[in-house]
Amino acid sequence: MCARDGTVWAADGRGGCTRISADGSREELVGQVGGEPNGICLDRQGRVIIANLHGEVQRLDPATGRHEVLATEASGQKTPSPNFPFLDRQDRRGCPARC
Repeated sequence: MCARDGTVWAADGRGGCTRISADGSREELVGQVGGEPNGICLDRQGRVIIANLHGEVQRLDPATGRHEVLATEASGQKTPSPNFPFLDRQDRRGCPARC
């Protein structure tokens, strides 16, 4: 995902997200969310929403590297491997495909 300032965010198989500077000169692993981060999106506050293949949708704060679990189920069904999160214009979250 590309932030408004040009920073690029990518899910990272090391269990976090990688922040790449707008000019491409610097990469940094941010957070330790565990599992295998897959699809990501950004919320209005610049936090990273992560669909983690170990069954959680998480929110990562880039400023602190801390994360929280947003969801582990949908409509009473456990999410075995969320694929790609999204937020609508009212900041409602969802996850298509396997959620």
